[in-house]
Amino acid sequence: MRLGWYFCRASGFKPEVASTCHDYAEALIERNGAGDNAKARLLLEESLSISIELGMSPLMESVEAFQERASDRPVRASEYPDGLTQREVEVLGLVTAGKIDREIAEELSISVNTEGNHLRSILSKTDSANRNEAAAYVIRRGLEPDGETAGEWSSQRTSTQKTMETMETMV
Repeated sequence: MRLGWYFCRASGFKPEVASTCHDYAEALIERNGAGDNAKARLLLEESLSISIELGMSPLMESVEAFQERASDRPVRASEYPDGLTQREVEVLGLVTAGKIDREIAEELSISVNTEGNHLRSILSKTDSANRNEAAAYVIRRGLEPDGETAGEWSSQRTSTQKTMETMETMV
């Protein structure tokens, strides 16, 4: 859907852009993830603007009706504590497993810069000063891994828990 929107926009196909914006917004509203409602509202505004400009009455009516329905829909809260996203939890799991930035980026098929942005966001949201504090956050919050990293998490988690217990007894 998103690729279609980019293609239509780059090609200058305004009627298709308006229609794709509407459809993309509908998909975002249905998904109801963090930030989806705000993105959907912007897409609907763009769709409405273009449909008014081009006199596309049926689409105008559809967008207006959808805007009304969308504004009444409750926004789903994050499934994770402190507003962490699914991707941030994935990065956090790999950090807890002791992986370095490059390894995390490779495993998640993202750039090292993107991984760094996720890590900065994680540190901010978890009020952690560094990777070690972020790993401790995972243990305190009981965040459980899913998918392929589960084995790595459990071995690292045990090691990190022992370190934390040792540190607590020293205080």
